[in-house]
Amino acid sequence: MPTEIERKFLIDTSHTEVVKLLQQAPTHIQQGYLSDDLAATVRVRIMGDQAFLTVKGPTIGIARAEYEYGIPVDDAERMISEMCDNVLRKKRYYHRLEGGLTVEIDVFPDLDLVVAEVELPDADSQFTWPEWFIAEVSDDPRYFNSELAKNGSAGLTL
Repeated sequence: MPTEIERKFLIDTSHTEVVKLLQQAPTHIQQGYLSDDLAATVRVRIMGDQAFLTVKGPTIGIARAEYEYGIPVDDAERMISEMCDNVLRKKRYYHRLEGGLTVEIDVFPDLDLVVAEVELPDADSQFTWPEWFIAEVSDDPRYFNSELAKNGSAGLTL
């Protein structure tokens, strides 16, 4: 079973390294949710010039089952506009950490929120946080993308 193992962090957006990273060209992402209950989240995502249908199981710690399939962009656009009440837009930037892990920095312009995600090879993987990581929010469901699409940044400490 494919598994996503991910940790999320709030970051210091005024840190020199982050300011420099955010000057790069981002990948634009639009995603809508067909289902977002506790048993399964079904997402349609347009990322640059590609589109995906993703099914995610319940989160257990920092891991969850994830199945992702490429679909035509035209189909994704129609699904998002016709079937998704909860739609999220973000800009993604990438940064390579020592040890080969990649940080995905997601800027949610509509929410005035920036979150960093690090996908890990297994739940026990350790890594050295960059100094611009200020707080881990992996266990806080308010920072799940499906929740952000539904509720925005209401109730978040920004």
